[in-house]
Amino acid sequence: QFTLRHQREGSTATYHLTFLLADYLVQRNGFDKIVQYFARLRTRSSAAAFAMTFGQTLAGFEGEVLPYLKRAMAEPEPPALPIP
Repeated sequence: QFTLRHQREGSTATYHLTFLLADYLVQRNGFDKIVQYFARLRTRSSAAAFAMTFGQTLAGFEGEVLPYLKRAMAEPEPPALPIP
């Protein structure tokens, strides 16, 4: 039901992009950091929880991940993740 609703509303692209962004974070930082981020959301804003967990602002993450995604779309094999 959830996926069908997204397809009807035209948000499928956003749903897939969110998966790619989460996958990038898991590969770069590990699944434990994702769990830590969600735990911090209970008491902090998403921006504060993100910065505290991943050591960068949302804008900084966007600046890092968007070029990676553009390269990934242009290459037959996904590019390697940058080493922090």
